Amino acid sequence: VCQEPLKVGLAGGHVIPDVRSHEVASQLEMGLRPLWGSGRTERMSWGIPVPGCPEHCLYVWLDGLGNYLTAARSLDEARELDLV
Repeated sequence: VCQEPLKVGLAGGHVIPDVRSHEVASQLEMGLRPLWGSGRTERMSWGIPVPGCPEHCLYVWLDGLGNYLTAARSLDEARELDLV
């Protein structure tokens, strides 16, 4: 579902150095899989607690995904790539 906008971004030279661009392209060729963002605290004690749901927590790295968007050159560029 999200692969095409990522391929467009790669083709536009938005990932540097080239070795990383090729790495991402090969991952896209294998296909993207769903990614869980939370889990039960009984199996994962290192997450961020979900307010109002003490038996679940968010994966700690999940908050880092938003940092990739803030690192974009501009919000307009992110919109051009259909990221927001």
